Amino acid sequence: MDTVGKCMVISLIAGSILLTTGLIWNAVVSPMVIDQFAKGGSSLPFSDDEGVLEGNMGLPSLAWGKDSKEFEDSMFDLTSSDFTLVKESVYVTSLGLYSSDDGDLLMHQDLKANSSKDPSFPIGGLKKKDYLIYSSFLNESTDAAYSGTGSIDGNEVYTYDINIENEPIDIHGMKLEGGFDFSDENLPIDEDIPFFYSDSTQYLMDPRTSVPLDIRLNLSVDLVFPDFHHLQALKENVSFALETTRSPSQTNPGTYDETTLLVARYFAGEIDRNDPNNAIFNERFVYYDLETGEPLPPDQQGTSSTYVVDRTDFRYVTGYMGTERSGYYQFPIANAEAKDYPMWDVITSTERVAEYKGQSSSGNKVYEMVLEDGKLDIDNLLLPIQLTPFRTYIMDSTQTWEIDDVSGTMLNYSIRGTVYVRFSSPLGTREEEVATFEMDLCKNTTDTLLKVARLFKELLLPLSGERIVAFTLQASFTDSAIRKMIGLSDDVAIYLTLLRKFTPWVEVGLGIVFMVVPVVMFGYRRYSRDRPVIFERV
Repeated sequence: MDTVGKCMVISLIAGSILLTTGLIWNAVVSPMVIDQFAKGGSSLPFSDDEGVLEGNMGLPSLAWGKDSKEFEDSMFDLTSSDFTLVKESVYVTSLGLYSSDDGDLLMHQDLKANSSKDPSFPIGGLKKKDYLIYSSFLNESTDAAYSGTGSIDGNEVYTYDINIENEPIDIHGMKLEGGFDFSDENLPIDEDIPFFYSDSTQYLMDPRTSVPLDIRLNLSVDLVFPDFHHLQALKENVSFALETTRSPSQTNPGTYDETTLLVARYFAGEIDRNDPNNAIFNERFVYYDLETGEPLPPDQQGTSSTYVVDRTDFRYVTGYMGTERSGYYQFPIANAEAKDYPMWDVITSTERVAEYKGQSSSGNKVYEMVLEDGKLDIDNLLLPIQLTPFRTYIMDSTQTWEIDDVSGTMLNYSIRGTVYVRFSSPLGTREEEVATFEMDLCKNTTDTLLKVARLFKELLLPLSGERIVAFTLQASFTDSAIRKMIGLSDDVAIYLTLLRKFTPWVEVGLGIVFMVVPVVMFGYRRYSRDRPVIFERV
């Protein structure tokens, strides 16, 4: 094969390669490159601290300027007005959301590119139709509905609308930079608070490139406030009381030894996952020596119990999960009536009546449970008194509750009593005093109960079951961001033209040329060889 023939073969092969490459580029490589361009955040023309969007964010007034510690410290001072929505100016950068007033970071933002499997607008060549796009808030796809055309600074845009209303979402992890958490994980009660998301954002897209020339965010998150007319399960709590016992002296007959102890009630509750209408409670009583702070010996300690309570009627669910108690667990919230209530008496382990005694000097309801000649179960006795098994002990006692007239919450509790041992003698049945006791709540506990009652009246009951706006955000591109996005879109348009039109068709054209040239040359050579040679006379 001569040199011309080799060139013809090489040209034919090169033409085939260029033609095939152009077709593959147009069908596979170009879309793949464009898709990678779409996923790459580094191509956006903004620095980390440059404002991209500006607008306003709305939060309950209690959330502004408070971290979690400040919120906890002021919790008992809250009222329903603290949940009024307050809006402040904000701006958004690639790092997060900032206050326009002082530049403080309000919400950190971790920008991550969507998965290539997540639906989004196609790059370039937008149609006047609806598209399916990914919502990071819902963590699922949603419709972006085409709603018309318009222009921004002389550039044509297609408008696509999001229309999400009251979609349930998991809000865990959404919090302000200062630490105020929107989720229910840090609430003192075991309650799943429902949150709902609404979104009417508009995307104004350059149809040539699918670059957004403006995004007009309009987001909101609502919550349903827990219903405190129902019994709430405190996750953990401890209350303290002082108990003074007097018992006959073993060393000085005719005198009494007096001991004052600190009684701690450790308490934890949770909602029954099998029946959310029930609450499961665990409690234990621990006695401490007031002088040393050390717990008493195990044989002088209080009891531990687990029981279930109906959250709507405040009664024990007898027989469920081993609950042996019956009657009322506590007086009904916001509905304690001027009547007698059957209550569970933890001292005698029986159901007994708490009688309504009228109102106190401050206008609160007072109930009393009076016990006379009550037989004691020494295995469940909530008193640090050493009692001898197989002997009969009886007690006279009076338990008193003071209940807030409006909220129905307990303000105070006390118990007074005397324990006797009953035995037989030649003179008949006799009783001998073993001990007397008095128990009152500590002042810090009664102070806290007063605050709780106020909180119920001013906040928890008025907002019970109400729907509250927890978060709003309205924002759009800044003027500077719009100009940069227009410039970016123009650059992308050139880029797409090169990718989609110029490069592949140049390759196809060159491929055709390289394939045609050798064919022409081959035909010409064959024609030249077969043509008769004419000799001229010299």
